[in-house]
Amino acid sequence: MKRILVFSMFIAIVILPFLEFGASDVLAVEKTAQDYFNEGTSFAQKGMLEKAEEAFESAITLDPGFAGRAYFNLGTAYAQGKNLQKAIHFYEKALQFNPEGIIIHMNLANAYLSMGSLDKAVSTYNTIVELDPKAAWPHYNLANIYLQHKMYPEAVVSFKKAISINPSKFRNVHLQLGFAYQMLNNYPDAVAEYEKALAKNPENYKAYYNMGLSYYHMKDLDKAIGAYQNAVKYSPNYAEAITNLGLAYFYKKEYVLAKNAFNKALSIKPDLGEALFGMALVSREQEEYETALEYTQKAMKTGKNVSQDFIKELKEKLEKKSPPTHGKGK
Repeated sequence: MKRILVFSMFIAIVILPFLEFGASDVLAVEKTAQDYFNEGTSFAQKGMLEKAEEAFESAITLDPGFAGRAYFNLGTAYAQGKNLQKAIHFYEKALQFNPEGIIIHMNLANAYLSMGSLDKAVSTYNTIVELDPKAAWPHYNLANIYLQHKMYPEAVVSFKKAISINPSKFRNVHLQLGFAYQMLNNYPDAVAEYEKALAKNPENYKAYYNMGLSYYHMKDLDKAIGAYQNAVKYSPNYAEAITNLGLAYFYKKEYVLAKNAFNKALSIKPDLGEALFGMALVSREQEEYETALEYTQKAMKTGKNVSQDFIKELKEKLEKKSPPTHGKGK
């Protein structure tokens, strides 16, 4: 059965704005550090990054106090332009002047992540946690990174920490934590988290769907059916949920209900491999072996993996049911 993964990250990409300053003396001809900084910011916002670098470096030469902000703005501009190596270079330079800059660390972590440097991204988020231990979002972002990389035990720890700091901040956190538990085969705790998600949003069809999967693995088919029915109630065209409902009916040997569910799923998604194979299963139980073989072949064309033993069984039963005819002797 397919699983649903829903996740979102609290990410901000920021370019520091122009700073206000007084009107310059009309007789002055030389630019100040502030002038160069504002000019560099304008170039960065327009994507003119080489000119932005020149302007920012001029500002820093006149006043090193602009370095942290200038390098941060350059890093962000390069990140937005997908030049991640240069973005990382300038974020790291910015941290030399502002080592406790949380937004700099956050953008640096996201740049590392986009580059595929998982260890560095995690390390940088851990630095944010040390800098701001009362903040929930670094733990939440870490949890999502772990979830994306299938590091489920670590994801559980980070999601729980985010919840302990701020229980109501993240809308889907219980759905996500439930999924992490589910992937660890901890189905009772997964169900408990899905129930919390539903307490916040009783129409959360994804929570019902994942709950159905957990109950299925707990071999509680009645509760699985109830969960899938609710998923379909709030998302009537959710073909995967309808398919899983059909499979639950099938394993309860309620073949007519199963067949109806598979047909409904296929009316929504004609190439849904699981539903096609579900029809093959029902047809086999109803001794419609030729039909079962046809649905099996259709399922395999969608990429559904079907064991050769199953196919062999269908062919053998089909031969027994329809033995070859022999011609009349002369």
